[in-house]
Amino acid sequence: MSNKFLRSIIQFGVTIGEVNLCNIPIKIYSNYGYEITPYPETNKVMNTDIGLKWQCVEFVRRFYFYKHGNDLKAKWQEGDACDWPDACEAMNLIKLPVEDAIPGDIACFDGGLYGHVCIVGLNSSNTDSIHLISQNAFNDIRDLGYNITYENPILDTGLNMFRLNCILRDKEYHKMILKELG
Repeated sequence: MSNKFLRSIIQFGVTIGEVNLCNIPIKIYSNYGYEITPYPETNKVMNTDIGLKWQCVEFVRRFYFYKHGNDLKAKWQEGDACDWPDACEAMNLIKLPVEDAIPGDIACFDGGLYGHVCIVGLNSSNTDSIHLISQNAFNDIRDLGYNITYENPILDTGLNMFRLNCILRDKEYHKMILKELG
């Protein structure tokens, strides 16, 4: 089944699936066809505006809201995914090298018009790659989990090519990890 066929049947707002990220079940929605949907439409979680449905930024903000109680949008509302590395301080995030990624971190990509952000999934048994969970990358079942290599950290969605730039992590969570490591 071709990617084009999958994209044509998973329309805007349809649930692609649900993944369990760091013990948090989270749904992933299709953003395909947003150009024919009344936009901008936002998603709210517990009366908190998370972001435009069903963009990659909305997915990451929703996950971080559930996992850390961190309302990333309230702290920084401007810009696109490609701007996140420069805005991490305002969102109470720390920027780390790609090799330091752990499950639940934010992976930031350059490329396309707006960049891309997603969540690091379970560690791959292959230490040469990183497992990622996305929304609005492929807009099909591949968003539920895929690997890219550290050697060639390119995400090719068929419409855009993105290069993995850095990892972002909640500052308080990072402090907790460092404390546990001694």
